[in-house]
Amino acid sequence: QYSAKNVIFSAGVIGNMKLLFSLKNKGKIDISDSLGRNVRTNSESLIGVRKKGKDTNFSEGVAITSGIYLDEKTHIEVVRYPEGANVMSVITTLLTNKTKGVWRLFSLIGNMLKHPVTAIKALNPAGWARQSIILLVMQTEDNRIKITGKKSIWGNTKLVSGAEENTTIAPVYIPQAYDFAKRMAKIITGIPLSNIYEVIFNSPLTAHILGGCGIAESKDKGVVDSNQKLFGYDNLYVVDASVIPANLGVNPVMTIVSLAERAMSKIPKKAV
Repeated sequence: QYSAKNVIFSAGVIGNMKLLFSLKNKGKIDISDSLGRNVRTNSESLIGVRKKGKDTNFSEGVAITSGIYLDEKTHIEVVRYPEGANVMSVITTLLTNKTKGVWRLFSLIGNMLKHPVTAIKALNPAGWARQSIILLVMQTEDNRIKITGKKSIWGNTKLVSGAEENTTIAPVYIPQAYDFAKRMAKIITGIPLSNIYEVIFNSPLTAHILGGCGIAESKDKGVVDSNQKLFGYDNLYVVDASVIPANLGVNPVMTIVSLAERAMSKIPKKAV
């Protein structure tokens, strides 16, 4: 056992949810019922383009080099992975549009049967990191999900996600981003890619999960105050992406860092 005057929860959105729900369910900390609400995915989609060829090498250099706004709410960052990171190939497949009334898996199978050679080239993991560009698509749309923490039969806390009441859920298809991937593939003579979670499971995939311990003016509206302290406690802080209250539409790293620095500046200096 350890004791401390102050505790900072900084385990990321999922880590914080598991820890705080466990403490709440056991009655050890009185935490707002807003815990787990307004969780965001940055309204995100991960797609890409792959260019086959032994001489192709997109893996060298800074991971994120540039970005472009497709419209006032849609931003795309160009991302590269280091050589050897070919395991990422397991989440990609042929670009597959969403057609109303048609399960996208059927559309994917149709694409593969129609273009078998292209499918083999796209799905072959060898050389994937050298040959692929990931397009990280983010939006400022107000999409939300809800996470609840339930006690499993083993006694630990299990997180369950679902739709937030009266809100739009995170997107599994962003048409303008898919059009952009097709245009880029045409320019570099490559193969446009979707991620399998969107196509097969109709589920969003995000690299930037946000929220769940939102900053608010009162306990009935959020989990922490403007200084990122749990409501009702002067010595318990939440300092990471789980306090962010909205989809940012851009990479959240600098926002997370800025909020963390501000929260730490509010802690009184130790008397010498």
